[in-house]
Amino acid sequence: MEFIDMEEARWVFEVNVFGVMEVQKRFTHLLRESEGRIVNVGSLAGIYAREMGGIYSGTKFAVEAMTDTTRRELAPFGVSVSVVEPAFVKTEIANKQVGDHASSNKLSKEQHAVYSMFLDGAEEKRLKMEAMADTTDCTNEAIIHALSNPAPKTRYVVANVGGTPAWVLRKLLAVLPDRAADRLGGKVNK
Repeated sequence: MEFIDMEEARWVFEVNVFGVMEVQKRFTHLLRESEGRIVNVGSLAGIYAREMGGIYSGTKFAVEAMTDTTRRELAPFGVSVSVVEPAFVKTEIANKQVGDHASSNKLSKEQHAVYSMFLDGAEEKRLKMEAMADTTDCTNEAIIHALSNPAPKTRYVVANVGGTPAWVLRKLLAVLPDRAADRLGGKVNK
């Protein structure tokens, strides 16, 4: 968070948060009239923010809050609002986080050295997680269920993290004290 480029941060919020808001605002009157449905795509990163991922997580935490608020506001009108919370899924987003696109490549050597405990080996870890990632079928199925089932869930936790089902981690995070959850990444020393 210390070295994040603010213009880049604003752009990520513009796409992931304000884009969602804009679409919902434009269609809410139609959804109220038709008792329609809204399905937002969040992320497990919107429940558990990892080091070096604060901006993305911040946007997904915002999607969580907006989904909860919208669900409660539109419930009296018969509108169902759900959020899909995927963990690691094989998509093109991974390609946006590597090479010239990686935020860490924009750091000076001095800045990189400050957080080397997180940055060194990050690419290998990402590739390992990507290799175990689920296909988009899991998110597709959740979205279809949320749109077509007579009793849609409010949350669909899908995919996995390193082979562990995301729903297991979600439940674990709900009961762990913050300091214990901080140690899940294995880099916290104090």
